[in-house]
Amino acid sequence: MNKFKVIRIDTDGSITNHIVEGTDGPKFNGEDGMYQLLNCKLIEITGAVKDDKTYDLYLDEEGRYKEFATLNHKATEYFHNSFDPELSVFKEPLIVGTAALVDMEPINEW
Repeated sequence: MNKFKVIRIDTDGSITNHIVEGTDGPKFNGEDGMYQLLNCKLIEITGAVKDDKTYDLYLDEEGRYKEFATLNHKATEYFHNSFDPELSVFKEPLIVGTAALVDMEPINEW
Protein backbone atom coordinates (compact mmCIF):
# COMPACT_ATOMS: atom_id res chain seq x y z
CA MET A 1 0.00 0.00 0.00
CA ASN A 2 1.37 3.41 -0.97
CA LYS A 3 1.09 6.65 0.98
CA PHE A 4 0.26 10.02 -0.55
CA LYS A 5 0.73 13.59 0.66
CA VAL A 6 -2.58 15.41 0.91
CA ILE A 7 -2.95 19.11 1.71
CA ARG A 8 -6.42 19.89 3.07
CA ILE A 9 -7.62 23.43 2.38
CA ASP A 10 -10.49 24.65 4.54
CA THR A 11 -12.79 27.51 3.54
CA ASP A 12 -11.21 29.76 6.20
CA GLY A 13 -7.85 29.39 4.42
CA SER A 14 -6.31 27.05 6.97
CA ILE A 15 -4.13 24.31 5.56
CA THR A 16 -3.32 20.96 7.17
CA ASN A 17 -1.07 18.20 5.90
CA HIS A 18 -2.21 14.58 5.86
CA ILE A 19 -0.93 11.22 4.69
CA VAL A 20 -3.53 8.99 3.04
CA GLU A 21 -2.85 5.40 2.04
CA GLY A 22 -3.96 3.94 -1.27
CA THR A 23 -2.88 1.88 -4.24
CA ASP A 24 -2.74 4.20 -7.26
CA GLY A 25 -3.84 7.29 -5.34
CA PRO A 26 -5.31 8.06 -1.93
CA LYS A 27 -8.18 5.78 -0.95
CA PHE A 28 -11.65 7.25 -0.89
CA ASN A 29 -13.44 5.08 1.67
CA GLY A 30 -12.78 4.39 5.31
CA GLU A 31 -12.14 6.40 8.41
CA ASP A 32 -9.01 8.02 6.98
CA GLY A 33 -10.10 8.18 3.32
CA MET A 34 -10.76 11.19 1.13
CA TYR A 35 -14.55 11.17 1.62
CA GLN A 36 -14.01 11.53 5.36
CA LEU A 37 -11.26 14.13 4.95
CA LEU A 38 -13.43 16.32 2.69
CA ASN A 39 -16.68 15.50 4.52
CA CYS A 40 -18.51 14.64 1.31
CA LYS A 41 -19.99 11.73 -0.64
CA LEU A 42 -18.90 12.56 -4.20
CA ILE A 43 -15.46 13.83 -5.21
CA GLU A 44 -14.50 15.67 -8.39
CA ILE A 45 -10.85 15.55 -9.41
CA THR A 46 -9.28 18.37 -11.38
CA GLY A 47 -5.90 20.09 -11.48
CA ALA A 48 -4.24 22.84 -9.48
CA VAL A 49 -0.88 24.54 -9.09
CA LYS A 50 0.63 25.67 -5.78
CA ASP A 51 4.15 27.12 -5.57
CA ASP A 52 4.88 26.05 -9.18
CA LYS A 53 4.03 22.40 -8.40
CA THR A 54 1.15 20.61 -10.10
CA TYR A 55 -1.33 18.66 -7.95
CA ASP A 56 -4.59 16.85 -8.37
CA LEU A 57 -7.31 18.92 -6.72
CA TYR A 58 -10.01 16.89 -4.97
CA LEU A 59 -13.24 18.72 -4.15
CA ASP A 60 -16.81 18.08 -3.12
CA GLU A 61 -18.60 17.64 -6.44
CA GLU A 62 -21.96 18.49 -4.89
CA GLY A 63 -20.60 21.39 -2.80
CA ARG A 64 -22.37 24.09 -4.83
CA TYR A 65 -25.73 22.52 -4.04
CA LYS A 66 -25.36 22.59 -0.27
CA GLU A 67 -27.54 25.08 1.54
CA PHE A 68 -24.68 27.08 3.05
CA ALA A 69 -21.91 26.55 0.49
CA THR A 70 -18.84 28.64 1.34
CA LEU A 71 -16.36 29.85 -1.23
CA ASN A 72 -12.87 28.45 -0.79
CA HIS A 73 -10.67 31.34 -1.92
CA LYS A 74 -7.34 29.53 -1.51
CA ALA A 75 -8.43 26.39 -3.43
CA THR A 76 -9.92 28.62 -6.16
CA GLU A 77 -6.57 30.45 -6.45
CA TYR A 78 -4.67 27.16 -6.84
CA PHE A 79 -7.24 25.95 -9.39
CA HIS A 80 -6.91 29.15 -11.44
CA ASN A 81 -3.10 28.85 -11.32
CA SER A 82 -3.44 25.73 -13.48
CA PHE A 83 -4.86 27.73 -16.40
CA ASP A 84 -2.58 29.11 -19.09
CA PRO A 85 -3.40 32.84 -19.00
CA GLU A 86 -2.82 33.17 -22.75
CA LEU A 87 -5.27 30.37 -23.56
CA SER A 88 -7.86 30.91 -20.85
CA VAL A 89 -10.79 33.10 -21.85
CA PHE A 90 -12.12 33.47 -18.32
CA LYS A 91 -11.54 32.34 -14.77
CA GLU A 92 -15.13 31.83 -13.72
CA PRO A 93 -15.06 28.50 -11.85
CA LEU A 94 -15.07 28.91 -8.10
CA ILE A 95 -14.33 26.17 -5.59
CA VAL A 96 -16.69 25.82 -2.63
CA GLY A 97 -16.26 23.81 0.55
CA THR A 98 -13.22 21.94 1.75
CA ALA A 99 -10.75 20.87 -0.94
CA ALA A 100 -7.47 18.96 -1.02
CA LEU A 101 -4.30 19.08 -3.07
CA VAL A 102 -3.00 15.58 -3.72
CA ASP A 103 0.58 14.83 -4.69
CA MET A 104 0.15 11.73 -6.84
CA GLU A 105 3.79 10.71 -6.39
CA PRO A 106 3.81 8.12 -3.59
CA ILE A 107 5.92 8.94 -0.56
CA ASN A 108 9.16 7.01 -0.49
CA GLU A 109 9.79 5.54 2.93
CA TRP A 110 13.22 4.32 3.96
